Order: sequence, then structure tokens, then C-alpha cells
Amino acid sequence: MDALLLEFGHTLIRTNESLLQRFNGQRVATPVAAQFAETPRLSEVTKAYLEYYEKLEHSAMLRKVQTVMPLLVSLVGDKPIGTLRQSDFEHFFEAIQQLPLAGKMPAAKGGFPRRSSPS
Repeated sequence: MDALLLEFGHTLIRTNESLLQRFNGQRVATPVAAQFAETPRLSEVTKAYLEYYEKLEHSAMLRKVQTVMPLLVSLVGDKPIGTLRQSDFEHFFEAIQQLPLAGKMPAAKGGFPRRSSPS
């Protein structure tokens, strides 16, 4: 943890130095964005989470989690978790807020329309 905090501090200092140089009129190159490491797909993560949650023995909440987690994959797509964006989760939460409180879920009738990927 100390190494992580130290690296964060160094990164913060470098960022502030670059911003100060830009403020003083110097040209400072924008760093190239870091490449995403290969990350597991959302379906793999949700499956592992469901397996973990089953061991917690919270049966009422487990049924809700088992219903909602597949909807997440259905709505945002089965993409690598390193590529998920805040807008994916905003779309998900907007959709689940429109679900009926009781009765048949749209997933049972073929699911929600899948979100198209931004081009």
C-alpha cells in the first residue's frame, strides 16, 4: 500500500509540474494514453460474482442479484471490463429503474434492446 501511495504522490507532482509549465506558457507534450491490459469479459466477472454471492447465503438478495447481473451484461454488452465506461452504467441504471417491481421481467421476454457501441 505504501508503494502505491508513493507512486500516486509522484504522479500527482509530475502532473502539477506539467500544468504549472503550461500555465507559464511552455509547451508540454500530452502523454500518450496507457494501453488497457487484457481484462476479463463482463460475463466472466458477473459469473464469478454470482458464484461468490451464492456462498454468502443471503437468499433473498441472491435472487435479486441473479436477476440483475445478467441484465447488466445484456444491456451494455459482453465486453472486456477494462473498456466499460460510466455511460454504460448510467444506461444500465436508467433501464433497471423502469423495471416493474413485481411480475415478469423483460429479460424473460427476450430482454432489453442491446446498447449500440459508440463509433
